[in-house]
Amino acid sequence: MKQATQVVTGNDSMPAKSFFNIMLGQVERFMECPISYFATVEKDETMLIMRGWSRNVMAVCASTDKPLVYKLEETGVWGDASGRERP
Repeated sequence: MKQATQVVTGNDSMPAKSFFNIMLGQVERFMECPISYFATVEKDETMLIMRGWSRNVMAVCASTDKPLVYKLEETGVWGDASGRERP
């Protein structure tokens, strides 16, 4: 993590939350997309856990229920980025 933080921000002692906020902003600019999020997938590949999202996400999110943990099979298109391999 320290190495990634140093590369992105030039500061290897930045708190993880600050690092992710900067990283997500960079992803939005690079991808030319107004929203971005960062999630991890459990080792058994059944659950997706939201770790962070850009400031714009909540402004465009229509869901009233905003859980942080999702069943991967129910995430739809945005869960496909997990790189699951299936027929």
